[in-house]
Amino acid sequence: MPLIINNELGMKHFVFSVIGILCLIIVFSSLIYSQDEPVKSGMKIFIKAKCNKCHSVKSQAIECSKMISFACDLSKVGDSLSTDFFKDYLMKRVKLNNKKHLVAFKGKSTELDILCIWLQKLRTMIF
Repeated sequence: MPLIINNELGMKHFVFSVIGILCLIIVFSSLIYSQDEPVKSGMKIFIKAKCNKCHSVKSQAIECSKMISFACDLSKVGDSLSTDFFKDYLMKRVKLNNKKHLVAFKGKSTELDILCIWLQKLRTMIF
């Protein structure tokens, strides 16, 4: 059955409603994309910085590239550590388990920010 709009006011209401819905779709899709972008970028920075030489992130299908006895999986590291702690730890300003990180992060500060946000989002999945 075709949509019939009887008067000019009804037509304007219909047009504004459609435009409003389209705007909401655009806004929400960009929010979803922007929230997902640090996740993708963080993973890229992790690999680019060669963090996977010593660490795996099995939840993201990242395996440690070397057989290192002290290597640890970071899949749930965001459960207990904050973004600010990651920044300080990766810049060797603080200790974890009474030890500083072996290698200071050598990338740009913006990359460090993105990496730390990504690390903090690595959490235990709760269903």
